[in-house]
Amino acid sequence: MVCKIVINRKWIDFLLRCLNSKLVAWSVYVSRQKDENVFGLTDPVFSLTLPGRENLLSDVCLYADPFLFVKDGYLWLFCERMKRGGHGHIVAYKTSDLIHWIFEGVVLERPFHLSYPNVFEYKGDVYMLPETSKVNEVALYRAMDFPRNWEKICVLLSGKPYSDSSVIYHQGMWYLFTSPSDDKLCLFVSKNLLSDSWKEHPCSPVFSGLKGARGGGSVFKEGNTLYRMGQDDEKSYANNVAVYMIDLLTENDYHESLVIPELFDHTNKRYQFGGHHFCRVKFKNETLIATDGIIKARFINRIGFYLEMLIFKIKRSIDDRKYRSCRK
Repeated sequence: MVCKIVINRKWIDFLLRCLNSKLVAWSVYVSRQKDENVFGLTDPVFSLTLPGRENLLSDVCLYADPFLFVKDGYLWLFCERMKRGGHGHIVAYKTSDLIHWIFEGVVLERPFHLSYPNVFEYKGDVYMLPETSKVNEVALYRAMDFPRNWEKICVLLSGKPYSDSSVIYHQGMWYLFTSPSDDKLCLFVSKNLLSDSWKEHPCSPVFSGLKGARGGGSVFKEGNTLYRMGQDDEKSYANNVAVYMIDLLTENDYHESLVIPELFDHTNKRYQFGGHHFCRVKFKNETLIATDGIIKARFINRIGFYLEMLIFKIKRSIDDRKYRSCRK
């Protein structure tokens, strides 16, 4: 009788931990721009939340780093997807009407972690600059059969764990923004995109500190103004996104100004625990915005997580007993 009470109490405690858990989940949202506000957000027209839109993949643990790209009459969404116990890979979706979205599957996967699929077009070719910090390089991929079959054609930088890289062509030069650490933003410059001899900018590092160093989306131009998104990791990782206006960008000079300290409203349930990405494109006379946000994990996902922990503890307990038996 006592044993049953103890077991029941353990299961009650287990369920209470699931209900009260602050485990978080990453989700991706695509929204229309609000009025004329460049950074205004509306309710999503499409979202990727756990356990997953395609085939209800229960082993998916996050979607993040969304990039939008327009090609052949379609709006494309590329983002990181990761499964429990695995590493990140890149998946793609497309839509022609913002209502019906087609899952194109995994478009890029490697035996190491991939994220931040910065996709852009140059001279008729489509390129991707994914984060490959686990192998200490910034590698440029070209689509041989869009949206799949990406071939690594050039390593722009190597030797450090560069993360969240973005390139932009401005006044006849290519500029590469990248972070060798969470609190430092470096800038490199080249006349040729497909070069392995990028030179570090004289002003690099152009930013130091946890509030805005790491890239929070592609550098983009609105009218005559350049904007840079920076992750705000000062209070905690991915707490928010800070928006910087690039006042001056030349081969020899750089200056930026903080215009929006915190882009996401934490009272919005989609960004309850933060977010760290913002991407913006024009599509069929509309402006679409992609973001990611951190929310409390769904109850079923929290139960799954705790079941995994429980199984792990049971296995470890069995292994410990076997080890002690062998020692005797």
